[in-house]
Amino acid sequence: MKIDGEHNKDVCVHFGRIVRIWLLLFIIMMPICIGAVAIGYANPTSRIIAQTYSYDRDSQSLMVLDIHRNLPIKFDFPVDVLGNIGLSGDGQRVILPTGAFNQAYFVLWDILTGRIMRLPDLYINCAARNWQWLRDNRHVVFQCRNNPLDGSIGGMYTMDFETGNVYQIFHLPNVIMDYQWSPDSQRVAINDDGKVHVVDVNGENLTTITPQGRRFTVIGWQPDGAGIFLQGLRGIELYRFDTGELDVLLADFSVNLPPILSPNGEWIILVKAERLAQAYAFHIASRELYLLETTDQKINRVDFVGWSPDSQWVIIRTPLSSGSGNVYYLARPDGSAIISIGENIEAPPIWASDHTRIAYEIYDTLGPTYYSEVVIWDLSSFLPPQTLMRDTHTPQWSPDGDGLAFIHYPQRQRLVYMNGNGEKYFLTDDSISVLVFMFIR
Repeated sequence: MKIDGEHNKDVCVHFGRIVRIWLLLFIIMMPICIGAVAIGYANPTSRIIAQTYSYDRDSQSLMVLDIHRNLPIKFDFPVDVLGNIGLSGDGQRVILPTGAFNQAYFVLWDILTGRIMRLPDLYINCAARNWQWLRDNRHVVFQCRNNPLDGSIGGMYTMDFETGNVYQIFHLPNVIMDYQWSPDSQRVAINDDGKVHVVDVNGENLTTITPQGRRFTVIGWQPDGAGIFLQGLRGIELYRFDTGELDVLLADFSVNLPPILSPNGEWIILVKAERLAQAYAFHIASRELYLLETTDQKINRVDFVGWSPDSQWVIIRTPLSSGSGNVYYLARPDGSAIISIGENIEAPPIWASDHTRIAYEIYDTLGPTYYSEVVIWDLSSFLPPQTLMRDTHTPQWSPDGDGLAFIHYPQRQRLVYMNGNGEKYFLTDDSISVLVFMFIR
């Protein structure tokens, strides 16, 4: 009995030591774990997928760059690639163009699974082109021209990556330049020499929605897909699927640029057909028309219009009075405010996720040398625009809006990242050139 008692006492003492050691380790590790989680939330991983060219190997490849962990991963293309690739919206699938002239075709590649889907041989000789991913990241739309040598039929097609099935959407001998997909990517509205057709993503239920004898072009879809906004010869109309009828929204208004529907589907930008073309914003619900200028800021000879992602700003471009260069403006759609962004801007500004900061590139010449610079501007502050670095282009904001990536090009095109503190560092070295890139979540 004494021996068993001593044994039980030793066991209890030993167990107590284990508990105390475990508690001590827990107390020590808990702050470390909390700190690690806090750092993880403060610095979430951001990845960039880039198409790169190696000068040593004379080949192209994909590179995935983890910004915060500096872990570049390179993927060799499974086929020869000519031209820039097409990335799906989620950055996981790729269109790899290959071939040339009337032998052009493409291969679809899922980076994560390695799965490859090839365009069937039937469509290779039709010179497939104008390919792009739909918003569902599943279907690819492409087009062909008629090829009398092998009887290929031209028109618009979709290819389903999951099944490999190819569907003819609409037949035309030449490439269809003007079309608009529905918000759910299940239907497309196609302009056909004044007529507008609607067809499903699998080529079924082809319907002509415009009456004979009248000419229309597609502006865009209602956000819920219940109708399509159309531009007639002298006004804006809405086709409603539930009634099959047209409703005149704005009459006696001719335009010299294609009308642009706002992302929220509430406004349409119009540039009036006149010698000194001016921009207007049409509010669909109230059917009110606003001239986009103020007493102090007159804007005419408009040659480009667009929208901010949140539909709060209209982007306007006009040529300089000297005839060389341009000026970009931002205007509230009701005309209550207009801001001049600057002159000689290469492309429309890119918006951060907070919708208050923009990034753009300006261009200039130094003697015979052309160069560009990336500029950022916080519209919510009173600070002037900030030039980041000379010889840079193609800015892109990170998904959370805290960082910005762009290409630095004096020799090799290197990728640069700027964090929220304004610190800049290179993500690639001189051994490769970055051709295109995008952020993925």
